[in-house]
Amino acid sequence: MQAVNEHLRQVAQSKKVVVVQDREADIFAFFKAHREPGVELVVRLYQNRKFETPETRTIAKLADAVRGLPVLGTQQTQVRRQNRDVNLTLRIQAAPIHVLPGKDLSAQLHKTQGLSLVVATEIAATDENGKDYFDESKSAQWILLTSLKANDLSEAARVVRCYSMRWAVERFHFTCKTGALQVEKFQFDDIHTTLNALAFYSIIAWRILFLTLSVRQNPMQDPEAYFDPIEMKVLCTHDPQARSSLDMAIRTLGKLVNFVPTKKQPYPGIKIMAEALRKLEDIAAFLRILNEKTLQD
Repeated sequence: MQAVNEHLRQVAQSKKVVVVQDREADIFAFFKAHREPGVELVVRLYQNRKFETPETRTIAKLADAVRGLPVLGTQQTQVRRQNRDVNLTLRIQAAPIHVLPGKDLSAQLHKTQGLSLVVATEIAATDENGKDYFDESKSAQWILLTSLKANDLSEAARVVRCYSMRWAVERFHFTCKTGALQVEKFQFDDIHTTLNALAFYSIIAWRILFLTLSVRQNPMQDPEAYFDPIEMKVLCTHDPQARSSLDMAIRTLGKLVNFVPTKKQPYPGIKIMAEALRKLEDIAAFLRILNEKTLQD
């Protein structure tokens, strides 16, 4: 949190910065840590600590506090399970809450202020083809502590959306590492070079992941928003239909590395997408050099 305050202070003056943490951050001192104005918190809880409900002044352990939260409605979100996209229906509960400290501190003096408890419980799930994928024994439940407002369904759903972005962040890290770019194998001699390389590779990883997710979310988008003119020329040389939609452009991109689409996997995954983009860029780079030489002549 100190690093966020330091590095994002100027950003947080004009925009909200939401720090999303998983269960490892379920630490009372972290909840109490100073946050710059504009820096908000979303933490997934797991410790069965004590909470106080401000309206009723009742004190309960986590499990009992969750059961007592009012139900605000439902929300749809998407996660990835067993290498497939799954659409979840979540029941949303939320209410303001105080987190109480341990026995060594006064509850009245040291309890948290301005936080809310938001609980999202999976009640239904379908895969990308609409097939029922719900298994009650394995259903998800996210218990989130947040400094964001959660007074109604819209506000509580926003908190859940912030937390659900964790999967996209994890896919980004996967793309940077074993999924495609192998950045963990860097062996530079100094930290400056390493940070520069990570910054450069992060841009590449962003594009790989962006294409991988975008075509699945809306395959009929205009591909020219995703590829520059020379890249589109390369794709259209392989298949004139590549310009018709992002669906066709990505399928054509996959053909560059002999990807064969199937009903289960119609588009390249992250590893194949990285390989295909690398080949596309090699061809496009050659055409750019050829064009420059022609202009010079």
